Amino acid sequence: MQANPETLSAVSKCLANTVSPDAAARRAAEEQLRQGEAQAGFLPLILQLVRSEEADMLVRQAAGLYFKNTVKRLWDDEEEVQIPEADKAAVKSELVPLMIALGTPKTQRLQAQIGEGLSTIASSDFPEKWEGLIDELVNSLTPDNFVVNNGVLATAHSIFKRWRSQFRSDRLFSEINYVLDRFCKPHFELFKHVDSLLDTPAGQPLPPNASLPLLAQALLLLIQIFHDLSSQDLPPFIEDNMGAFMGDGDQQGWLHKYLSWERPELKGDDDDEAPGPLQKIRASICEIAELYAQKYSDVFPQLGNFVSAVWQMLTTIGPQTRDDVVSLGPCLLAALTSACFAGSSLPVRCR
Repeated sequence: MQANPETLSAVSKCLANTVSPDAAARRAAEEQLRQGEAQAGFLPLILQLVRSEEADMLVRQAAGLYFKNTVKRLWDDEEEVQIPEADKAAVKSELVPLMIALGTPKTQRLQAQIGEGLSTIASSDFPEKWEGLIDELVNSLTPDNFVVNNGVLATAHSIFKRWRSQFRSDRLFSEINYVLDRFCKPHFELFKHVDSLLDTPAGQPLPPNASLPLLAQALLLLIQIFHDLSSQDLPPFIEDNMGAFMGDGDQQGWLHKYLSWERPELKGDDDDEAPGPLQKIRASICEIAELYAQKYSDVFPQLGNFVSAVWQMLTTIGPQTRDDVVSLGPCLLAALTSACFAGSSLPVRCR
């Protein structure tokens, strides 16, 4: 299928009709798209529409949703319609640049849709049929452009997050070790760099593509990836750098630090029930502390510090529904105190 203006216009119209309130129009559009699936070049064309800034956002979002669902249905070649190998190669070559291009607040929803499709592809092809993926991600990181970096980190999290729920197997650990060898050090260095930028005093300028919201999103993704990397077993690199992540003596540690870190600009709107950046960061750190208390308490001497920090946090945050840690915190404290203080009398209970 040629990506000429006429074809792009026709496919755009079909995609727009998939969200039409007219049921007959929706069914007709879905049938036309199904017919297009059998043609070479169709899936790369869908990605072209996702990326096109000239296309209506409704069309781009419909294209992203269609891509995600089509990949889930057809990528493993279990259906009668099969994606041509040349199209698969074209899609994989485009996904990392596309995720980077969608790393802006305006296109976060699109990025999430493409990320889900990418995760499906990675679960099938990575690393055996997609060997250059991690090197491409690492080589795309920059010291000062966090639109790019957040696209890279979102891509990495899309690949790694499925490890959290997978059963242990030789294939799984082979994949994880492949990633750890290539990604742990760049992840650590970027974490350190983001922390230093976030220490910039309020009122002092940040680099143009390293605004506070972008840095907060980078921090959240780095924390989520830390959870991904730790979800099955404790990586040796992380164990060797526990002081930097968790604290050591007078060193507070990044994860402990950001439980109590405050920036009013990142709290979110009081009228918005959705959690703000700070709430998301704290909730993700709480999940990590719970994981480490349950799985790695023998190498987690900082556990008591996290118990105190979480308890202090719960006594100072408000009860708004957007505070994810309000609901997560009591369960976390129960796990932490169970591992750290057998028979503790701290008044915690899961709600």
